[in-house]
Parts: sequence; C-alpha cells; structure tokens
Amino acid sequence: MLNIALVDDDLTELSSTRLQIEHWRNGPAQLSTFSSARELLNAMESGGEFDLYLLDVIMPEMDGIELGRVIRKKDRDGAIVFLTTSPDFALQSYEVWPLQYLLKPVDAGMLWQVLDRAEESQSRQTAGILVHTRSGDVFLQLSDILYAEKTGRFIRYICRGQSIESVTLIGSFREAVEPLLEDGRFVLCGASFAVNLAELSLVDKTGAVLSSGIRLEMPRRAVSALRSSWMAYCLGERGNE
Repeated sequence: MLNIALVDDDLTELSSTRLQIEHWRNGPAQLSTFSSARELLNAMESGGEFDLYLLDVIMPEMDGIELGRVIRKKDRDGAIVFLTTSPDFALQSYEVWPLQYLLKPVDAGMLWQVLDRAEESQSRQTAGILVHTRSGDVFLQLSDILYAEKTGRFIRYICRGQSIESVTLIGSFREAVEPLLEDGRFVLCGASFAVNLAELSLVDKTGAVLSSGIRLEMPRRAVSALRSSWMAYCLGERGNE
C-alpha cells in the first residue's frame, strides 16, 4: 500500500486531488493531506514516513521546490511529484530527482499513471535476495546493495552500512548474481563486479565512483560497457518520467 503525502495550500485543489487519489483503480492508498510545507515537515519530524510526496510548487513561506530539497535530505528514496499551474519551474525541480511534474488542473489519468509508477517503485524498493553466509542466511534489499564483487571463491556484497560475504561460490559469478541482473538496476562489469547503476555518480577511463564515494577500479573494456549501460539506464529512467 502506498503511503502518500499531498501538500497544497489551495484547499479546493487539495480536495480535488484527494478525490482523484481515492478513485485510483489500483488503490487502496494511505493518504495524508497538508495545507502547508510546515505541516508536512512537522509530521515527518514526528515519525511520519511516506512513499510518495505530491507537492504544490507555488505556496507561501516555503514553496514546493524548497520543500522538495528538505524532503530529499531526510528521505532519499521517497518519490516526489510536483503539481503547479506553471511549467516555469520544471528545470529547477529536477535537482531533487522528481518522479513527475504535473500541470494543474491535474488530469486524473495522468495522476493515476504516476501512482502506478510509484507503486511499482515501492515494490522494487522492497525486492531482495537471500544470501547464504557462514553465520546463516541474510536477506538483502536490492536497493541497499551498492555492488557485488567476486573475491576468490566468495561473493562480497557491499551494502549501505555493511559488507556481507557469501559462503563458497558454486558455479559462475554471473549465475550467482543473476537475481541482481534480472532487476534491471544492476549490470555485470567484467567477470568480477555487478554494479548498481542507480548508485553511480561518475564513470571515467579507469573505473567508477559510487554516490557513497567508493571508487571501483576496472579493466578498460569493463569500464566502456559500464558507461554504455549507465547512459542507457539514465536515459531510460528519465524517459519514463
């Protein structure tokens, strides 16, 4: 179930969008409405967590773009959608990686498509794999895995905040990381790396840098393949927005 935060200082627009969400064919969704940026931030400070933020852009005190910046500092993974009567802020809004930018009056069909995509993204966030380790089985969410690396006869999964090493590898590295490759966010780099494309921040002549600051050194052929895959991934993600 999607947990949605809707923020709009225009109470008429707030009510209209709320009704559209309530008639979403893939519902139900848990919806919280706020008439100001401060109301939402107070809710988040009190422990409120959301999968999707629908933000009016033009609001007093704190506009939707600035609110998006604050949200992104607190919530890296939540989807942000901007709602506005003006297209002038579209380019500026992309600094917080929005899922979509919808013009008012919001078309119900377009909004429902956004909700469908947010739901799909939520499912991907919770997808994971079971890794067999010497201490027992460990479940890793795919979104937490930065990369997987073959080290001798083991696979080391580098995740946010931890490193997990598998039991002795049986079969090829590619076969072992096939669940990652099937997800679409991961790409095989040479014979020893499976990298999360969503976590890349730079690919140069000798390797790649992840958003966490980790640098991976790779053979030139692997770097070339990684760069091509990364470009295709970025264009594909952007093209779906």
